[in-house]
This record gives sequence, C-alpha cells and structure tokens, in this order.
Amino acid sequence: MTWLGLACNVIILFILKITTIDQNFAYLVKFNQLMILFNIMPIFPLDGYRFLNDLLHLDKKPYLEEIILTLGIGLLLILLIIFLLFKFYGLIIVLIYLIYLNLHKIKKNKNLTALYYQQMMYEMSIYKAK
Repeated sequence: MTWLGLACNVIILFILKITTIDQNFAYLVKFNQLMILFNIMPIFPLDGYRFLNDLLHLDKKPYLEEIILTLGIGLLLILLIIFLLFKFYGLIIVLIYLIYLNLHKIKKNKNLTALYYQQMMYEMSIYKAK
C-alpha cells in the first residue's frame, strides 16, 4: 500500500509516453514527472516518508523519526522559498500545510515519549517500593 500513489503516477506516465501523439499531452507528462518527484520526497505524509518508515521502522525509533521529520521541514522551507521566488502561490499553500503536519507529528511524538517516560518512572517506583 505504501507505493500505491507512486505506482499510479508511473503507470499514467508510461501510458502517456506510449500514446503521446499531440503536443497537449506533453504537459500531462511533465506534470506526472513532477508528481513522481514530489511524491518520493521523504516528507510526512508522502510516499517517500512511508517508504523510509517501512525500511527503518521509524515508529520504534522516535529520535530518528524526529531527525527525519526535521530534515523534511528544512526541505519544505527550501521549496517554500523557491516557490515564493517563482510565485507558485498554489503550491506554497500545500507546502505550508505539509510543514504544519510535520510540526504536529513532532509535537505528538514528543508528548508520547514524555508519557512513556512517566509510565516507566512510575513502574520503577512501584518496583522499588516492593
């Protein structure tokens, strides 16, 4: 399921490359190529992040997940500046939303880590009392 969106884009690109007779289809080919490039970036919730999650088991390594999320935010900020320079305002809104999702996931992970730590300390105090 991780690669379903990317596989659809590749199939569409393949079909368009085979059937491209008219120059109007060239825009669809370029759009699909850009969608593939955008989709494989390791940014939450895109397919590139899901692939890294499956490969590295990030849900079991919260510190590595935080590093990858932070690097993804950095990549999004670079793209945001580039898109501001070229005045792609529709894409800027998408990037801002992706930055929000990544920041929210980092905050959620920190809250879970703190909760796990508190639970561990509580259980250790009960064990010491016995």
